[in-house]
Amino acid sequence: MSDEQRPAPAPRIEFKVAIGNRRRHPAPAMAGNRGTGAAAPQAIPRVARLLALAHRWQRLIDQGQVESQADISRVTGLSRARVSQIMELQWLAPAVQESILVPNGPNALRRPWLERALRRIATRAAWADQVAE
Repeated sequence: MSDEQRPAPAPRIEFKVAIGNRRRHPAPAMAGNRGTGAAAPQAIPRVARLLALAHRWQRLIDQGQVESQADISRVTGLSRARVSQIMELQWLAPAVQESILVPNGPNALRRPWLERALRRIATRAAWADQVAE
């Protein structure tokens, strides 16, 4: 075949894929790391990340960068119901929020928090009732 008869090459398509090593359980400590005195960093609890995310989204709405929770839903790909659930975490009493965001702080309520339980607590109107729960 001559060069004139050859078909043009197909356009090249490239994909960039980030592959992470996400483990459910951390790797066991290496023998060389024992006794160094350095404390291992603790993972941030999921509910703390969600509460911080709710505050971030509210700040975006307040600053006018996003018009509404529906816009957040479209941008993130989450359902409107899920965005609402996350945003409702802001209804928690300040003492409860602090105990979630600063679990080892002086005002910590010393309780493991589950998101479903927090959403139920957030429906109580009085902050005193939320803290007592």
